[in-house]
Amino acid sequence: MDTYKLSEGALRTIMQGGQVDCPIMQVLGSKKIATINSDKERYRILLSDGLFHISFAMFTTQINEKVESGELPMFSVIKIKRYITSVINNAGRSDKYDYPFNGGTCHNKIYHFRRVLVILDLEVIASGDKVTKKIGEPEPLSEDDLSNTAMKQAPLKPNVSNGTSCQPTTSNGHSNGVTLNQSLQDQLTHPISSLTPYQNKWIIKARVTNKSNIRTWSNSRGKGKLFSMDLVDESGEIRATAFQDLVDKFYDYLEIDKVYYISKCQLKPANKQFTSLKNDYEMTLTNESIIQLCEDDVDSIPQTQYNFLTVDKIGQMETGSIVDVIGVCKAVSDLQTFQARSTGRELKKKELTLVDHTDNAVNKVIAVGLII
Repeated sequence: MDTYKLSEGALRTIMQGGQVDCPIMQVLGSKKIATINSDKERYRILLSDGLFHISFAMFTTQINEKVESGELPMFSVIKIKRYITSVINNAGRSDKYDYPFNGGTCHNKIYHFRRVLVILDLEVIASGDKVTKKIGEPEPLSEDDLSNTAMKQAPLKPNVSNGTSCQPTTSNGHSNGVTLNQSLQDQLTHPISSLTPYQNKWIIKARVTNKSNIRTWSNSRGKGKLFSMDLVDESGEIRATAFQDLVDKFYDYLEIDKVYYISKCQLKPANKQFTSLKNDYEMTLTNESIIQLCEDDVDSIPQTQYNFLTVDKIGQMETGSIVDVIGVCKAVSDLQTFQARSTGRELKKKELTLVDHTDNAVNKVIAVGLII
């Protein structure tokens, strides 16, 4: 059997807020996390560096396909190319994680704050089917490593990924009660993918990728106005909405493609009727919300988030689903004109035939209707 050298001790460094370039780790198990929306599954990972192991690691949705396709079975050895760490508030809950490699169960007491490792990009070095066993005798990190250091660590400006193939990003969701008069620039930030309604102290650094027009309404309960915007960072995306006076306060200030520090918004389950973003939650701006323009170090924040599917997977999606696809345009139909049944409007479309590499050949075809 081939031997694989893990980055022993790397987890301690990372979970104390330090940086390790391209650490080599072993996946000892994965566990699906219950979410509100079935189209955005999340996985919690039991991760080992050969010396220590943690169960407070998560994949972003972009990596889900590797888990679901069986590319990351238990005992797989991976290189973590990009990651974020975040400190979250767990309100003293207890935790249990089943260790699949020995049939045992570990009970961890979770302190008020806990650092979580969010894996953004990875490379599979060896499949678990080839490795077949646990490497080393890893022990769980101590509670001091997982909790106390997170609480004691002073806020620092985060180190943001510069887009290289192996660059960690260290961030933090503990804002120490930032007020409206304080700058968010020197505070540690929180990845969008880790936000939940159970946290109230967080700061995100995100790019505005889309902003709606101001919409108004009038009914028996009164009049109002709102606008929404889509926000993205390295870990994910989220919709934010402002109502009434907050429309006047923030609409002109927020510009598409600019990056902002944002804090003190209300989080609630996302209404999928009005958003196609892959997030269980959405934000509502409040009178306490803080938004500050980030004028430097913005290259690491992507302009959009993609979750590409291969063409052969599209047939498994529910009707009406929005998907990202990369393919080669094999054919284009003539321009067609038709009338919409519901509105009577005249519309135009072309049908594109896309193909990709699935089934080891360019033989999967899908017709895509485009209204132009």
